[in-house]
Amino acid sequence: MVHFHQLLWGGGTKYMKVEFDPTGGSSYTLVGTTQILSVPYALYAASSGSSTSNLPAGTNGQTLRHDGSNWVANSNLTNTGSQVGIGTSPNSSAVLDVVSTTGGFLAPRLTTVQRNAIVSSASGLMIYNIACGNFQYYNGTQ
Repeated sequence: MVHFHQLLWGGGTKYMKVEFDPTGGSSYTLVGTTQILSVPYALYAASSGSSTSNLPAGTNGQTLRHDGSNWVANSNLTNTGSQVGIGTSPNSSAVLDVVSTTGGFLAPRLTTVQRNAIVSSASGLMIYNIACGNFQYYNGTQ
């Protein structure tokens, strides 16, 4: 019998055979045999190295983004856990704070039919209605 930790996982097909004795003795009956298949995440974990990563440390509230080659920590998008700031640290009274001198806020753009299909609109829900060309918000009744 080979113990699980003694298996050489690097090559070859592995099978698991299960035998059972309902009386608790040693007169085993074959229950089944099945091939053990690799799990992609386990294979990745085995080759990824130690638990310390190559991610930058960053500071409190910074987020990570990938620039195409490396992970970069910066404050362009600040996340406090309950607030988000884009281009700024969020104001204490806001859950989302956006600051920019080069672009604006782009609200969701829907037709009247799409707007009317929203189920259980929250009071304050805002859209830009492309059918009539204006901003609309739900005040709780209309």
